[in-house]
Amino acid sequence: ARTFLGDLDEQVEVVQWSYADRDVIHMQTDIEKVDFMLLDLGVNMDHFKVAERWFSIKMDGVLDMRYDTSTGQSASQRLQTATFQEIKDALTDRTDFSSRFVDRIVEQLLVDRRKRQRKTTQELVSRGNTQWMNDKTLAIFFQAIRIAVNHELEELQNFLQCFPKWLNTWGRCVVITYHSGEDRLVKQAFKWLEEQRIWTILTKHVITPTWHEIQQNKAARSAKLRAFELLSLPDSSQYE
Repeated sequence: ARTFLGDLDEQVEVVQWSYADRDVIHMQTDIEKVDFMLLDLGVNMDHFKVAERWFSIKMDGVLDMRYDTSTGQSASQRLQTATFQEIKDALTDRTDFSSRFVDRIVEQLLVDRRKRQRKTTQELVSRGNTQWMNDKTLAIFFQAIRIAVNHELEELQNFLQCFPKWLNTWGRCVVITYHSGEDRLVKQAFKWLEEQRIWTILTKHVITPTWHEIQQNKAARSAKLRAFELLSLPDSSQYE
């Protein structure tokens, strides 16, 4: 980001931390409230082009999938210790993965790990292939594991529970999601906030990319944008 910003770097505060952790952001920037927030939940597509980033079904690499490799469990470790229900929930509740055959897939993963631990992306791809997964299904399969490993939906929920306290009056929050699990959480949160009568949803109909935008950036095809405006300061007790 700093390289991309060039001479504008001095005008920007860059924080390498979770966007949901207000205390750390405040501590590093001294910023208490803002007029505008943009949350882009898309992953960096460059991660999928380098085997060492461990996200791609096309290249072999260590089965890790963490954004920050200095903390938390890798995908390999998580698959080795997660329960049947935890893996099933990751595949069905958090992504667009079809529930069809999920029980059989999870059962096979548990059988596999009793024999040996799968440590590379291609070892996991080979297991998916034996379950008749095509590339599209495999990509969603990997997405589900990545989301669970990085606690992506939990982080989003934490943000949605507290972000109004970060905004000044008439402040706006814009969120761009890329799969149904994320969009469902944002839609539900914005709807609840509007019912409190001190917020308004600016996007009555979700905004999606135009045909020309998709031609320029294929990764944008699943993007959905929702915007929200704070009409008056909220009662802090609502978020405790």
